[in-house]
Amino acid sequence: MARMNSPWQEEGVLVSRPIAMGVGILVLMLSSVSLAADEQTYEFRQNYHDGQAFKVLFSENIQLDAQSIYRGTVLHKVKIVDAIQQKGVVTIVETLYGVPVSQRIEVDKASGEFFQQSGKPASQEYGELAGKTIRVERGPNGSRLFKVDGEDYARRTPELATWLSRDTSIYPTHRVRLRQKWDLSDQVGYIRGFEGDQTVAAFGMLKSIKTLHDRPFAEVIVSIGMEGTLRKTKGLYMEVQLEGPALVDLVTGRIAKMDLTGEIHCVGAGDRHRGGAQLTFTGAGTIEFHQISIVDRHETPTATADARAKELP
Repeated sequence: MARMNSPWQEEGVLVSRPIAMGVGILVLMLSSVSLAADEQTYEFRQNYHDGQAFKVLFSENIQLDAQSIYRGTVLHKVKIVDAIQQKGVVTIVETLYGVPVSQRIEVDKASGEFFQQSGKPASQEYGELAGKTIRVERGPNGSRLFKVDGEDYARRTPELATWLSRDTSIYPTHRVRLRQKWDLSDQVGYIRGFEGDQTVAAFGMLKSIKTLHDRPFAEVIVSIGMEGTLRKTKGLYMEVQLEGPALVDLVTGRIAKMDLTGEIHCVGAGDRHRGGAQLTFTGAGTIEFHQISIVDRHETPTATADARAKELP
């Protein structure tokens, strides 16, 4: 008994056991609160309502400086710019448990790609679906049926895939906690400038939960590493790394805003120079990908989607 009533010496301060016990209990309580907060999990799922409509914009920009080398000597330098933009209005026609089973996508006629390589004429190509209306119906077995301007459309092009996976491409397949990571390697398909086989390693991480306009948004950090061949460059092999934040509206499940930036590195080999050794190519540059989705309030259409919009209604 005497031992229980004796004081404790703690950093030169006498603390009686009852006070120390109270402090210990308080620390345990605070630890429990912190643990409970850390253990809270969040689900990513589509939860739309019939009739909802959203203005959506995707943009991608690659800028690359490359040079051709012959026996250690730089012969010439080249600059490549590849900019892709898709925009339009998505209307959720019908849902089943929040998941769209029928939707209408009105693709803006300005959607397309600009490509320029120094020393050659620039090219401006409009997307295959630019200016057209896509109707997507989900069949009873989960398959999707497409109509473009009322005609059956059987091919699932990269352009169409981007519109259909605009939300779910960064979803985890299970509930996640703050600071938890998940693998996205089989889901990510953002980089449309590549062709042929691609190797992708991608991850998502739930950084925080924010409250914007009185609704919860998940801040997800997306990291992507990709290897592949860049289109229109005769086999230039590319390595890409990009990362950035995405805001996911946890009420509807839509990606409201995403901004990914990173670096590109390239190597390649060209034709033999004057019958001698092959030319080699090296280069580096930057890449950006942006996605915005805002509620369509049926305002007067503008010439371009405003990528500077900060409001996330």
